[in-house]
Amino acid sequence: MPTITINGRPSAALAKKVEKAEKARIKAQKMALGEAGLKAKEEELRLAKAFNDRDIPTEVLDSFGVPDVSLSHAPHEYVPVRMGII
Repeated sequence: MPTITINGRPSAALAKKVEKAEKARIKAQKMALGEAGLKAKEEELRLAKAFNDRDIPTEVLDSFGVPDVSLSHAPHEYVPVRMGII
């Protein structure tokens, strides 16, 4: 099974830009929803959390079989990549 790994370099400038954009988006969303809209979203979130926290029925869990480990394939080759050159 082919696998690709991408190595990235973090950017402090990009992180600050993304953080600033996210804060602006949240502020605009709060203004658009208003106090009543925020309360409605809070209730919607509470109900969604309650729904997602339900126990999974045993019959659903039992319906998943245990896979045959002899059929799984482990990676067998590693090719290091430096500066975009293989």
